[in-house]
Amino acid sequence: MKNSALSATSIAELESELDAQLSAEFKPNLAIVFASEHLIDWQIQRIFAERGIEVFGACSAEEISLDRVHQKSIACLLLELPATAMRLKTFEISEPGSATAAHDLGKTLAGFATQQYKNAVVLLLVAGGGIAIRVEQVLSGFFSIAPDMPVYGGLASSFALYERPPVFGESDLRETAVRALVLNRDIVDVHGIAVSGWRELGTTKKITRSEGNRVFEIEGMPATDFYRKYFDLRTVSSQSATNNIDPDLLAASEYPILLRRNNGSEVMRAAVLFDPETKSVTYGGDIPQGSLVRFCSPNLAETISKTKGEMEEFRTAQNLSDAGAVLLFNCAIRSRAFGPYLDNELAMVQRIWNAPVIGFNSWGEIGNTRGMRCDFHNTVISAVVLRKTGQGHSHTAASGGPAPMTEELFEAPVFDSTPEALRQEVTQLRREKRILTHFLHLTSRDLEQEKQRSEDLLLNILPQKIAGRLMAGETVIADHAPETSILFADLVGFTSLSAKLSAADLVAILNDLFSQFDELAVRYGVEKIKTIGDAYMAVAGLPEAAADHADRIVALARAMFAALDAVNVKHHSSLAMRIGINSGPVVAGVIGKRKFSYDLWGDSVNLAQRLESNGEPGAIQVSESTHRALSNRTGFVRRGPLQIKGYGEIYAWYAPAKT
Repeated sequence: MKNSALSATSIAELESELDAQLSAEFKPNLAIVFASEHLIDWQIQRIFAERGIEVFGACSAEEISLDRVHQKSIACLLLELPATAMRLKTFEISEPGSATAAHDLGKTLAGFATQQYKNAVVLLLVAGGGIAIRVEQVLSGFFSIAPDMPVYGGLASSFALYERPPVFGESDLRETAVRALVLNRDIVDVHGIAVSGWRELGTTKKITRSEGNRVFEIEGMPATDFYRKYFDLRTVSSQSATNNIDPDLLAASEYPILLRRNNGSEVMRAAVLFDPETKSVTYGGDIPQGSLVRFCSPNLAETISKTKGEMEEFRTAQNLSDAGAVLLFNCAIRSRAFGPYLDNELAMVQRIWNAPVIGFNSWGEIGNTRGMRCDFHNTVISAVVLRKTGQGHSHTAASGGPAPMTEELFEAPVFDSTPEALRQEVTQLRREKRILTHFLHLTSRDLEQEKQRSEDLLLNILPQKIAGRLMAGETVIADHAPETSILFADLVGFTSLSAKLSAADLVAILNDLFSQFDELAVRYGVEKIKTIGDAYMAVAGLPEAAADHADRIVALARAMFAALDAVNVKHHSSLAMRIGINSGPVVAGVIGKRKFSYDLWGDSVNLAQRLESNGEPGAIQVSESTHRALSNRTGFVRRGPLQIKGYGEIYAWYAPAKT
């Protein structure tokens, strides 16, 4: 597969460079062109057309040529392919911004591709900056017709001049169209890999109202207000603002949101449009209502290392050491976050593939991350490798040598030192520092609130002292308590009542009763352990020792009967209750890693439960040890001997709830 790369800084230079490339040995018939927003013009297309070369290209905020990123340039990959290897066509969307129209467009694209070749791969360049054409819906429509066909590509981009960056059509520039290049994989072998590597920041946020790719509320707050609060956006305009024109929004869009879908896939979504009238934010792809998302930011060392590792693994796995050419669709937001270090990463990519590398910094990328099928992304670098089908597979290292180590990628980059360039760089750095500082401040406050919520939740399920030990870092909590009193209570008649009531009414009664029990436990200094169905368990003397543990637990038992009477009156029920109490030593501890549970073990616990099950409804039954520990034994009558499973014959003390 003959190919050649060229780069020019003007249309005149492009024409001159192109003529210098053409020869009897090299007659290209396809040009993949990424033209700067400052240079893009239909004249570019005319130059190629006059030489019998079809154009597959788009407007670009920044161009990638070989091992570096360029501005105000034209990057081009020339390919000489058999006429049977490719088909080009432009597809105009019938209704810009419409999800249905985008879906239908995708179906049309797939139909066109399947008609051309049995073994096809499609490259797409999408105009409109993610606003005119809903790319996710295009892919949805496409895969409904051709679910297994590979698709790669990107969105035309512009940092300042175009709100709807165009693509090259057949003979003009199109702002609401998709340019499709269909390749015959029996002739041109095509493989792709997309790498992200961004790190999650702060706490999870909920999308409380959205429609498609427009988000109206985040955490119950109007979306634009949320962004202004979190990113300290100072630009206040009555007009809609796009991230390629508004400098504050551009800086904030460097913190895209991570969306985890129900199918397990993950995609990034960057903000592309602020609408002050509806207070909505439009993203590069759909964000379903109710989604949980997190803001993200790249760690340069980790991100570049991931790019290096995954591309090398991909090259080895697919036997791609003999790549003919590589197309790069690199996120423009990612480019801004990397700054001058992007050239270092591009040099690494060039070394990995040792082939002509041409691409651009796009407003969105179509490709597949490792282990996932093709999707639409906002923050990846997507590499598409082209070579002649049947080309010999070599496992030897490319002649360009191994890719540099990660630490080599952070050698000091070369900066443009003109006064104007430095002024712009300093202005943008100050803006980004302000926004990052403000975001981290609010995120830190969010984390503190999240920590407090977690601690409050822990205190709801564990004793305060035990929760404090866990939060202090203890991993194993097990204590021996020599003197405690354990209470078991069981509702009598609950099973028959449950057959008569609805689930909601049944839960209402239990919630009402056990909530009162919980309040009484706090009042008498007793620790609730758990509820199991219609049973309630509590202990006195834990987690802190209490000399009057028996008095506390019996006082709680009497109060629980009074609470039951009140609930019966309120809910017109006739529940009864048995309570058994025993005093003695126990082992107490926390079990579980994801769901903590504070529980008790020991013979004293078992006997308390046996006393409850062998007791009488409407009465408290206590063991001899509990009776001895009471300071006031009034109302108790000795019973026995009782035949208790596991204990034989024992004596107990019985007191009716009402005397």
